[in-house]
Amino acid sequence: PSTPVPTTGKPSFLPTEPESQRIIDLRPTLQLVSSKEVLSLRSTFQYRAMKWLAEDDFLQLPPNDNYLIQRYVLGVLYEWFNGQLWGYDDNPWQSPSRECGMNGWNGIYCDESLEKIVGINLSGKGLYGDSIPTELGILK
Repeated sequence: PSTPVPTTGKPSFLPTEPESQRIIDLRPTLQLVSSKEVLSLRSTFQYRAMKWLAEDDFLQLPPNDNYLIQRYVLGVLYEWFNGQLWGYDDNPWQSPSRECGMNGWNGIYCDESLEKIVGINLSGKGLYGDSIPTELGILK
């Protein structure tokens, strides 16, 4: 026989604030890269990157912007590898500038048109782990 688990009668979850309309608007585009499930779980790297794009990114790119997915993928990479611990440099990730361009993000290499990412160098960032986010493959 199984032993019943005692309950307190209180919900086992903390209420969360409703998602912003901007997150709701961005999600369908980002689902081209990440699953609906990971974009729905607030604890995932993907959700945190989406939240940054929606609420904290200075550029506030619209859902149909050609660079939204590229910027999102870099946001996922930043979250995945604890980018907030990388320290400050001249062109930090998640800065108000475009990831490509004259003041592009440190370690990001772009094509001649300064639009498409062609390489990423994260040496010196203290990375560790045995996997990378699958979203990175979209940058090929």
